[in-house]
Amino acid sequence: MSVLLFKSKEAGKIANSLPEFYYRSVWYSYISNVTAYNLQYQENELIDFDGWDTEEKYTDPKELSDAVASLVYNMYTNDGNYFMPELHRQKMEDKSQELKFIYQDSKSDETYNK
Repeated sequence: MSVLLFKSKEAGKIANSLPEFYYRSVWYSYISNVTAYNLQYQENELIDFDGWDTEEKYTDPKELSDAVASLVYNMYTNDGNYFMPELHRQKMEDKSQELKFIYQDSKSDETYNK
């Protein structure tokens, strides 16, 4: 296992692609990711508050599903530690599972992307 460092613009793109209800949860996930990365690799990466503001959004449901799953996976250290409120951690875990389920259903539905 390894922790990949997300850039704030990537997290902002995820936040813009989900309903506003998830905005703060994505923010905490980004902070947890940077913190987990710093602890895991004894680095000192800064939390980028400026890069978060982006207008970009995911338009492909599979790309969004993959991005959310990656952020959720990488908000933990290799020992399973995370650095965010439990409520927001659970919301992101649930959303990741929901998107995986939706994407699996959409693969067989040819009208999904029309």
